[in-house]
Amino acid sequence: VSPRHKLRIVDALRQRGEVTAMIGDGVNDAPALKKANIGVSVGSATDVAKETAGVILLDNNFETLVNAVEEGRIVFENIRKVVAYVLSDSFAEMLLIFGAILLGWPAPLTVAQLLWIHLICDGPLDIVLGFERAEKGIMDEKPRSLRESTLDNHCKLLVAVISGVTAIASLVIFQHYWRVHNDITMGRTIVFTIIAIEDVIYAFSYRSLRQSLLLSGQFFTNKAFFGAVALALGQQILAIHIPFMNEILGVVPLPAWDWVLVFCFGFAMMGVVEAVKYLQRHKGYG
Repeated sequence: VSPRHKLRIVDALRQRGEVTAMIGDGVNDAPALKKANIGVSVGSATDVAKETAGVILLDNNFETLVNAVEEGRIVFENIRKVVAYVLSDSFAEMLLIFGAILLGWPAPLTVAQLLWIHLICDGPLDIVLGFERAEKGIMDEKPRSLRESTLDNHCKLLVAVISGVTAIASLVIFQHYWRVHNDITMGRTIVFTIIAIEDVIYAFSYRSLRQSLLLSGQFFTNKAFFGAVALALGQQILAIHIPFMNEILGVVPLPAWDWVLVFCFGFAMMGVVEAVKYLQRHKGYG
């Protein structure tokens, strides 16, 4: 194919909205390499081709392109997981505080408690979620549109459901302890612990946004994830039961029954995430 024909092919594909990749190694390939969305040259190509291309295969092996595409898809999926997870946590707290303001209630969470949740409990998990391995079937998917948002409809639905359910349930629990038991400190403690622990528990379901937690086939692949979970749970338990941390965070120790409530709520929210993923797979959401 002549260089002029290569350029016309790239033009035609781009006009149809296709994502194009052009592979070339000569001086005459430079226009098509520049016009394509992704220009690819090999290590033995001319200097002009290398300077024009966006990707250079140093090993001259075209199988490397397949590996690069797979790695790019893994990175994109992991970014999507982290963003959806962070927004689920953040919007739940925003709705909780905003709801309390609208109702004229005291703040269910203090500034110190909010910082603790984001830095100590969620922080390590935000990082390790970005290192998940490739999911089954990731290379069987169609190419994504250049206009596709990081958060698709499925992720937006997840964020909305998790945030809304968490905020409403936390307001109800806080109101119960604050008004019925006349104990605002206990109300803040239980809400603080519920949000911190549920974030850790339902993070397991965010490891795969396309498949069930039990069917993803990579439950034990990310060892750092389990380390971050153990760290977050341990620090939260210590924060509730060490007097020094009680004073800093404005909390009180929780009895065993309240811990049961906390973990039951966390696993219930994991079930909510799994249910939304099920709907996405079988009903076409997202």
